[in-house]
Amino acid sequence: MEKITLKPIAHEISISGANPEGPADAFSYSPDEHDSTRMLGNLYVVGNISHPTDDLAYALNLIAALAKREYYARPGIAIKDAFSNTLRKVNEVVSELFENNGAKINMGIFTIADGSLLISKLGKFKLFLARTGGIVDVLNNVEHFEKDADATGSQFSNIISGKVQEHDRLLALFPNRSLTTRERFVKSDFDKLDKDTFIAKLAAIREQKDTFSCAALYITVQKIREITAPAPSFVPEPQQQQVRFAHAPQQETPPILQPTSLGSEETIPRIIPSEFSLGRKKNPAVAFFRRLGLTELNPRSRAIALAVMVTTLIGGTLFVRSLVTPSEEEAALATTISEVRDQMKIAKTKISQNAIPEARTLLSASLASLNPFISGDSPATAAQEIRAELFAELDALDQAKLAEPQLAFDNSKEESKISHIAAQNGLYVYRSSETVGTLSAISTGTIADSVTVPAQATALTGSDSLHTVIAGTTGAAVKGQSVTPLTLSTALAHLEQFGDNLYGVANGTIMRVSGASQGKGTASTWLKSGATLPADVVDIAIDGNIYAVTTTGTLLTYYKGERTAEVSTGLPVSPASQLFTGVDLPYVYILDTELNRLYLIDKKGGSLFKTITFPADHEVVTATVHPNGSLFYLTEDQKVWQVQ
Repeated sequence: MEKITLKPIAHEISISGANPEGPADAFSYSPDEHDSTRMLGNLYVVGNISHPTDDLAYALNLIAALAKREYYARPGIAIKDAFSNTLRKVNEVVSELFENNGAKINMGIFTIADGSLLISKLGKFKLFLARTGGIVDVLNNVEHFEKDADATGSQFSNIISGKVQEHDRLLALFPNRSLTTRERFVKSDFDKLDKDTFIAKLAAIREQKDTFSCAALYITVQKIREITAPAPSFVPEPQQQQVRFAHAPQQETPPILQPTSLGSEETIPRIIPSEFSLGRKKNPAVAFFRRLGLTELNPRSRAIALAVMVTTLIGGTLFVRSLVTPSEEEAALATTISEVRDQMKIAKTKISQNAIPEARTLLSASLASLNPFISGDSPATAAQEIRAELFAELDALDQAKLAEPQLAFDNSKEESKISHIAAQNGLYVYRSSETVGTLSAISTGTIADSVTVPAQATALTGSDSLHTVIAGTTGAAVKGQSVTPLTLSTALAHLEQFGDNLYGVANGTIMRVSGASQGKGTASTWLKSGATLPADVVDIAIDGNIYAVTTTGTLLTYYKGERTAEVSTGLPVSPASQLFTGVDLPYVYILDTELNRLYLIDKKGGSLFKTITFPADHEVVTATVHPNGSLFYLTEDQKVWQVQ
């Protein structure tokens, strides 16, 4: 006899770093293929434990081993009963650690059996589900456990239940600070990358950051076919009993994903003799219709009247329901706002503890989560209000200064649109139609002169009186009115110009095009052997040194092909951010177009010197800096502004 079942395949991820939050680990257990415990499926434990003075790493192994022993102790009982018994036993050990040792425990315990998913957690624990359509943060689809009966956070409380499907992927992890600050990128990578690439990318972060650590389980759900022998006889399954253990609430949390009841089947109500007789009882419906006079109508009229009544009743019910039941977008917004409120509270706590980088990361991530509700013609009012609160908190944290810009050039009424600006030797703007591009010098708000260059350029860069316009691999070197065609041997990202040479990123390294101003386009590797460029580099800038900034806020300095410095700015840097500087300027500039602000970072120490915010109606597209320190920036409405 053939049987089709869902089987989870787990891969334990253990990346150790100098984590101040204490040891963390992940465990996966499965029954023997021919054991009677097979129906109980797989058990998983992911957790962290910390203590002010003692090393309690052994306690994680103790709790995991205890959970395994208790879960598979009685093969004949139902899955949910075995899981509840496991939690009850683990709670005894956890209580001992809390009361006598002062330990802090964060742990998630869950099981996958016969397509069913049961979860319980204590403290911080994350479980992401990758399914067609995107990522689901499973535990954020239900109420937070800490708000239920166990307010102390010292016991496992509710059991969350749901269903898994073939091809589902789950990522269970302890969300330490290293992962929390990168949660948006971790979720995106988990959704898009295969298992090996995803794990390799996590390991690459550890090579760059000694403090990065990760304890997680990567689980893939597969469908398998197996041959089973026919059962020799029918043995009724024992009736499942509702289990209630210490500090558990009276009712279970509503199931998530594809809910299914894991309790005993509904029983048929017993007939109570006193409520059952052979006599004919009065029909209340007939009495109701008699009051309305419907019994006096002929059958056809009565049917029409009843149809009108039923239609009116159904229509009224649907109308009322539409007023009361929120739409999917409204429900998503409410959930997001609730999460943002929680993040704001945590950020304020971090500020009070002088953990400024962590607080800034939390506020920035919260702002990013509101973007789907802000964009569009009709942004949600509630999202706008809490967004304003977040910006106020971030501005106060960074001691931000509002820019006082002056209009430098207005292109809003022109057909050709500006896409790039440069200011190394006065203000230059690049404009393009579908077929023709122009590079124009701007003087006192008007075009002084222009030259024709390739259309649809992807980069404009300059050094002194030289400019280079690039569209893919085809471009032009410009000096005054002289235009020299240029074809690059390799497409380069994050282009910068220094003297006659171009620099950019390709194939995971920094490349140089020597003599680009003379039309030479051959690119060669600039970094020396052994010098590396991180995979998450956002942009580069040049002043003789080459600077690179990563998504983690790390600022790297390179000189003559070698890495000479690496400092943390403490800033969360979005992939859309831009980096630029000038030869004689003491700062590098990080433009965050998502948060609409500019950070000035000290080149030597990597510390934040100043934060500049832009007027609310200025949506900044790109920016550059003049050698004298003046800032120029382009806004969505095709205007170029100057800040002295």
